[in-house]
Amino acid sequence: MLAGDGVPLTSAQSGIWFAQQLDASNPIYNAGEYLEIHGSVDVAVFEAALRQVVAEAENLRVTFVETSDGPRQYVHPDPEWRLRVIDVSGEADPREAAEAWMRADLAQPQDPSVGPLFLFVLFRAADDRWFWLHRYHHLLVDGFTVALVAGRVAEVYTALLSGGASENPFGSLDSLVAMDAAYRSSDTFDADRAWWAEKLAGRPSPSAFPPRNPRPPAACCAAPST
Repeated sequence: MLAGDGVPLTSAQSGIWFAQQLDASNPIYNAGEYLEIHGSVDVAVFEAALRQVVAEAENLRVTFVETSDGPRQYVHPDPEWRLRVIDVSGEADPREAAEAWMRADLAQPQDPSVGPLFLFVLFRAADDRWFWLHRYHHLLVDGFTVALVAGRVAEVYTALLSGGASENPFGSLDSLVAMDAAYRSSDTFDADRAWWAEKLAGRPSPSAFPPRNPRPPAACCAAPST
């Protein structure tokens, strides 16, 4: 049972939430990337870094509930999850084997009411070559947030190996929702809305939703190297 009243959704989250409710089996709201790591990885330390970042970032620990007042998001203090480690070093093409696994995962829709709404997987291609997948429901992150989380994991991992420390860079979920609400009730929002209304004036309105593409996403994720 979740305690408290939860937190309202931001305007961006609300759009994603209702779209997902209209098409619950659509995996389009899976988001994330994988990073190729050149060098050895201490798996235990890497998992410790991940756990610290999950503890720091409230937005990664939420699930969503439909209430009489509309959808609410609840932060879980300590969700159950584990880092999966998959050895693809024996495959003829380790990258392709890892990407095939990722594509299959990204093709599965996530239920926003059931957490955790993230997944971390390390694929071992060799002792000095790894792929790290971090996948989330889009309700938790946008593209910028994905990059922030990846950078923070690298920072914490380095600090744990060197015995250093660094401060939590993430703010609270309450403050984020409050900032969104303040903007939407501000003169700036009214001015922005008027600018876009003028910019888009005369454009044809959509007559219907486009047909859904039944195929899973073709590209599984980005793969920058580290």
